[in-house]
Amino acid sequence: MRACVKPANGKVEIIDIPTPEPGPCEMIVKTSMATVCGSDMHFLDEFPNEMLGALFVGSVLPQGLLMGHEGVGTVHAVGEGVSRFREGDRVMASCLVGCGKCRECMTVDHSVCTGGGRVLFGCQAEYYKVPFADVNAAKVPDSPRGRWACAQQPAPAPAAAGSSLRSIPFLSASRCRSGSVRMW
Repeated sequence: MRACVKPANGKVEIIDIPTPEPGPCEMIVKTSMATVCGSDMHFLDEFPNEMLGALFVGSVLPQGLLMGHEGVGTVHAVGEGVSRFREGDRVMASCLVGCGKCRECMTVDHSVCTGGGRVLFGCQAEYYKVPFADVNAAKVPDSPRGRWACAQQPAPAPAAAGSSLRSIPFLSASRCRSGSVRMW
């Protein structure tokens, strides 16, 4: 597959790499749209790959950092343990990936997940991998608004029934269902 990588600060390249395979609780998404976020520019220009590789294990290939953390597409393959999605579903993934089981994720603070969470990388490729897929992805409706899904972020699914959304100030349980797509 073709993928955008950062081999060095300030430089990106399109290269051919193997299509990822899903592991347990992971899914592979065939990208239909991806964006360039302001954070991508910080990753590109300010943070050396060596530092990113230490912080986000598995995100930096020998060829460089897989770019992109905002994308939408169609589920291509699901790993064992994924129950909310199946091949062909139209989805997007949260840019912050959480395990859904640690204390931080249980209080909907995926940004500091202690159970293997990280920033999602690789959406600027033909396919990208979503770890802990049941927690970190949302279905995208087939509608006129659905085409704008790339400019939106899914609300992370609380890890257990009754989990609170109160720690995210712009969400409320009355306006948002677990795993729903938040519109700006």
